[in-house]
Amino acid sequence: MARRTQAQMEETRAVLLSTARDYFCRFGYAETSMDDLTASADLTRGALYHHFGDKKGLLAAVVEQIDTEMNDRLYAITHGSLDIWASFCQRCYAYLEMALEPEYQRIVLRDAKAVLGETLAKSNLRCIEQVEKIITQLIDQKYIADVNPRALSLLINGGLSEAACWIAEGNSDRRLNQSIETVNILLSGLLIAKPID
Repeated sequence: MARRTQAQMEETRAVLLSTARDYFCRFGYAETSMDDLTASADLTRGALYHHFGDKKGLLAAVVEQIDTEMNDRLYAITHGSLDIWASFCQRCYAYLEMALEPEYQRIVLRDAKAVLGETLAKSNLRCIEQVEKIITQLIDQKYIADVNPRALSLLINGGLSEAACWIAEGNSDRRLNQSIETVNILLSGLLIAKPID
């Protein structure tokens, strides 16, 4: 039996991830059959176990992939922006808007939260770290008061995460609009009325 090349292994992994994203989005984690998933990818369960260990490991890899893409999208909003405050607010709104995207809604906000728990919390650290950097810049540029950037990042990220779950639960533009209005009030409350010299 010939050994598979690194490129073939990476291709197999990519096909499994892509197929899993489709299945988890359409059917949900609980209703996704590993036999059906691997058969539709023209692969074996052995390939799945080799690359991901089990169904839960496959879900964790899919969540990591989606999370990375989400973080890249959010980073692009604020990176290099000339108006750090406006781009930070826009980033917060964009995060909430993602709650209506079917893949993010079903896989990350519903299934992953229930199935992965702690693993999902660890994946949020990248987002928290990005927010903390922006908060630090906002403090340095005197947009907001001198507070602990980590504490504020955790509070903002936690609030956005819970609001996103609430939006996904109702799958409604109304909840999205209400959340954006509310986060706008909260963020505006952070602003220093007059720049400090």
